[in-house]
Amino acid sequence: MRKALVFLSCLFLCGCLQSKEHLSFAKDGSGTLEVHLMVPEGTLEMIDATMGAMAKGMTQAVGGNQKEMPPSLAEEMFSSQDEMFKKAKEAGLNIRFQSYAKEIRDKDLYVDYMIAFDDINKLLQSGLVMTHLVLAKDDQGRMVAFLKKDKQKAEESKGQVTAGAQPQQGEQAETPQQKEMREKFMKALSRFEVEFRLTMPTPIEDVSGMFVKDDANTVSLSLKGDLFKDKTLIDKFYGDGDEKTQAVASSEGIAFVLPALAEAMGEAPAAGTSSAAAAQDDGKNLSLDQILEKTGQPAPESKGRIKQLPAGTQVKITMKDGEVIEGKLVEQTKECVRVDSVGLPMTYFTELIWTMDETGGGDAKNR
Repeated sequence: MRKALVFLSCLFLCGCLQSKEHLSFAKDGSGTLEVHLMVPEGTLEMIDATMGAMAKGMTQAVGGNQKEMPPSLAEEMFSSQDEMFKKAKEAGLNIRFQSYAKEIRDKDLYVDYMIAFDDINKLLQSGLVMTHLVLAKDDQGRMVAFLKKDKQKAEESKGQVTAGAQPQQGEQAETPQQKEMREKFMKALSRFEVEFRLTMPTPIEDVSGMFVKDDANTVSLSLKGDLFKDKTLIDKFYGDGDEKTQAVASSEGIAFVLPALAEAMGEAPAAGTSSAAAAQDDGKNLSLDQILEKTGQPAPESKGRIKQLPAGTQVKITMKDGEVIEGKLVEQTKECVRVDSVGLPMTYFTELIWTMDETGGGDAKNR
């Protein structure tokens, strides 16, 4: 359940808002991060309706006090200074707010802040920078800033965007309230906009992909459009476009350690990456049995990894990256399955699933 919440938060953070970030760092690794967010009404309502209901249920289950919960979980997610400090602390990063402001305007949430930080490497590992930027040193000793490629997350996010914009399939008709929330969510998808600026401490020698050189030390990129109509925007956001997006600068005078480019590009698992995902993404296209053997995980109990089950069945899905999802099966095709585990049908692609097993009876025919 916690992983489902984390995944939903990642989806909304990357897909259903407008963000402008300016990251600037010095030769000693310190710097500033300036952020401007606009979170549409539809995104706020969708998060509170799904994650908020789940959080309340979890609070009741453990005997917690619901009065301590924030009025809007969505607003807390995007604007809580305490949460930002918590992320920084977990990464071993020191931050200081130089400015901070938030307001609700026309039912949309606006958050603007600037933080000073002491370590660019730890900042990039903290999750405080929404753009998936990585810093490394190439074989010529130059400093390279590039977008982290994550094809799996891009495919998952495209599936979730599709699921969130479609009416729920099943025996019960969509209520007027559900329809209104879905339409607001689709409006939020249509307003996707990301701007990112990076100011490096040394002159930039070369740029490629989406990066545009603004001045001697600064590059920027911009993505804007309707995520439901143009899912290539998600590919680009996760660095999975046709051309690698990177900026190359001199590392002369740099006083902090940079990882090797090969390591930073994913040949070694990143922090927080499961061993199963690392085995899958190491370029060897391992079979399921090989992944299980390499990661020391038990083999699936059933011979058929993904059983054909009737809609309405309670199921347990184990993803190749180790995530477990439990909920009601809404729809199943050769390409994907849709499962309602958080009050909203979510799409999971067959190629990313290890096993799907029945945990409860079905109440509808196969679709």
